[in-house]
Amino acid sequence: MRAGILNEEQIQARAGGTVKPEDLKESLAWLSGGRVRLVTPAGADGAAGYELAHERLIPALLKLAGKELELSPVERANRLLERKVNEWIGNNGAAHYLLTWRELRLIDRQKPYLAWGSKRNQKEELLRKSRRRLRLRAGLVGLLLVLALGVLAFWESPPGQRYRIKREVIRLSNEIRDPEALRDIAVALAYTKDFDHARESAQGIGDDDDKSAALAAIAEAMGKLGDGEKAAAVLEEARQLALGIGNDKYKSQALVGIAEAAGKLGDGEKAAALLDKLCESALGIGNDEYKSQALVGIAEAAGKLGDGEKAAAVLEEARQSAQGIGDDDLSDVEKSLDETVDKYKSEALVRIAEAAVKLGDGEKAATVLEEARQSAQGIGDDNLRKRQIRFLDILVDEYDKSKALIRIAEVAGKLGDGEKAATLLEKLCESAQGIGNYEYKSQALVGIAEAAGELGDADKAAGLLKKLHDSVQGIEDDRYKFEALAGIAKAAGKLGDGEKAAALLEKLRESAQGIGDDRYKSEVLAGIAEAAVTLGDGEKAAAWLEEAHQSAQGIGNDYNKTPALARIAKAASKLGKWKLGREAAKDIGPNNDEAKAYAAILKIWGEQQYPGLAEKETGKE
Repeated sequence: MRAGILNEEQIQARAGGTVKPEDLKESLAWLSGGRVRLVTPAGADGAAGYELAHERLIPALLKLAGKELELSPVERANRLLERKVNEWIGNNGAAHYLLTWRELRLIDRQKPYLAWGSKRNQKEELLRKSRRRLRLRAGLVGLLLVLALGVLAFWESPPGQRYRIKREVIRLSNEIRDPEALRDIAVALAYTKDFDHARESAQGIGDDDDKSAALAAIAEAMGKLGDGEKAAAVLEEARQLALGIGNDKYKSQALVGIAEAAGKLGDGEKAAALLDKLCESALGIGNDEYKSQALVGIAEAAGKLGDGEKAAAVLEEARQSAQGIGDDDLSDVEKSLDETVDKYKSEALVRIAEAAVKLGDGEKAATVLEEARQSAQGIGDDNLRKRQIRFLDILVDEYDKSKALIRIAEVAGKLGDGEKAATLLEKLCESAQGIGNYEYKSQALVGIAEAAGELGDADKAAGLLKKLHDSVQGIEDDRYKFEALAGIAKAAGKLGDGEKAAALLEKLRESAQGIGDDRYKSEVLAGIAEAAVTLGDGEKAAAWLEEAHQSAQGIGNDYNKTPALARIAKAASKLGKWKLGREAAKDIGPNNDEAKAYAAILKIWGEQQYPGLAEKETGKE
């Protein structure tokens, strides 16, 4: 226990009369002297008294004596506060000597019973600063916890999933060398406005034609996003690369791609100057067929810029090139297959006529189409005379029949007269049933379905699609059955009548369940889910995508699993199910296809962020 301040009488009483008063005075004088100073004079109740000079030794001495446990909580709190305030004052108020949480808790519990003494102000300040430090530390811990939870929430949120996808795409771009995958990555990064990483990916492509195409796609995205000047520079770089391409076909394709991108620059003057250079480059192509193709692409781009005069001049150059197509322009393979010059000349002239129609020059289109018709008259005459009735001939006939039905259906869908179009499509459906080859039959049914989806009459279209669905049941090959069902599902998504479409999609789903091969089943289910997305039925679409994903897990061969998972990843991303999309892409495995799937997801996100980017893709669909 602490002795406190005692006067001579109290000390005498505690001595129990064993010490004489004069001896007590002599002892106190010696103990308080300069040599010893074990006690110090002090005041108590207005009278002189004494207290121990080293009170801080008492707890240690009591502890050594085994009496620490005998102290009450109040005494422990007072003793602790006294000791800590002395330490704190003696060290100039250093923060190191503030009270800990445990010490503060002990003192706060006994606060009503504390003996403040002469150092009340210092003790209160010590308590105040200790509590403030404790609050600051608690706040810091809370802040760190909130930040950690925030990071975790972001990591699992849609933005976090997209960030992880983009990070993975950038990592893969530094590891892979596949030209197609790198081109997809470059375009996807450009769609997210990350042009620096996009160009880095494009520069990693080894082939000039693929690199040129990638740069053209990047420039197109730049132009759509409002950076026309930078886009023009990138397109010129792409043109220079295209000039170094040795293969005329690839050079022509590269120049057409650059011309298309130039037409979307948003800067007419820069685009026109670039098209002049592209025209010069195209005229340098030796093969007349590919020269004509390049010039047609440039003419169409000029037409989009509103420069009809230049477009007409370039089309005339293309027509002259098409007329000049000869035997020297055919490859050895084409010659070995008895292909004729007239076939390619006719195709080239048809492309020119189509371009003239787009430009609004009907007179030129009619003239060129007549030239194309005359060229078409000579196609295959020699082959027809040499043909014998063989199984191969039957296949060729069915292939031609399928293609003809598809072409007729495509035109019928644009008639503008729903009743006549529906009647014609029904007849085409009957004709398609007579095709024995499953592949060609499937292709014909899909072509008719696409036309039905564009009719604009939901009742007639739904009836046609049901008939087409019945026709699919006769296809016994899972692969071609899947293609037909997927095509009908896509058409159903365009009906415009949610109830009829949903009923049809449910029937298609039931048919898909009968497909034995998981790779085709999962792709059909994904296609049906995509149609549900188009209809705005997100709940059904999500459930069917999960079903498709589970089906894809059963595919044993990675090569066969990839297309299904890639399709699921894209469909899930369009629906906003980023986690499912990322998981489907991840299931593909660490290869180029995984990179393409991630790039496709990232591209979808870019299109959603910047709707103007989706214009080209929408046009394709």
